Amino acid sequence: MIKQIETVKRALIIAATLLLGISAVIFFQTGVVRADNLTIKDESTLFTTKNQPAPIYADPETTQATGKTLSTAVDTWKAFQTAYDGNYIVAYNLGGNQWVKITDGRPNSLSANPNRLFREFYSNGEATTVYSDPYLTQPSGKLDPSISHWAITRVSNPTQADGTYSFDLGDNQWVGLSDKTRAIQDNYYFQSGTPLYNENGQQTQTLDNPSHYNYQIFDVTTINGGIYVKLGNDDQWALYDSGSPY
Repeated sequence: MIKQIETVKRALIIAATLLLGISAVIFFQTGVVRADNLTIKDESTLFTTKNQPAPIYADPETTQATGKTLSTAVDTWKAFQTAYDGNYIVAYNLGGNQWVKITDGRPNSLSANPNRLFREFYSNGEATTVYSDPYLTQPSGKLDPSISHWAITRVSNPTQADGTYSFDLGDNQWVGLSDKTRAIQDNYYFQSGTPLYNENGQQTQTLDNPSHYNYQIFDVTTINGGIYVKLGNDDQWALYDSGSPY
């Protein structure tokens, strides 16, 4: 049964075990570029499909389908570029502008949360789809939109040690992230100069501590449509997406 958070529950994701079976490589110059609203970074990682025929796209926004799919004879592929929407990975380039969606990947492993990285899954009042499998392929219901705070009991790891594919809210009730939901970490990095607000959306101050960037999160709420986290008292709410996991 899905458990509503009543007290702070923290959990640390166990690094995913990377699989073998790497495809041919094409090298790119190191750098970071912009593609419309996405940030493209040259990063070497692995993309796991578990032998599924994931669609291939010609663009990082994954709007231009090539009509081709990945071979089902290979379960793990070498990726050379990553497309980010803010802090969130949306696609990988497997070489030659062969882009695949992160949501078409498959987790390498499932992990309990013994070391408290994630504070909660914040559904933001959304009737988020619940699945019976970590691959998010078997819908089983919806989250109650009157509840936004949910305990995370397990996470599934894709091909990156610091990435997460889906979250188990109890008894194999899995959810994925969307642009309106967040998996809130227990600690998060915010730079000096980050504006802070009260719950009415009025700016109260800015962070001014150049020697300290890692802040504990005490609560989560929605302010003026954005997801904010409490870093101290009721006048110290920061937009979650203005921070970074590292």
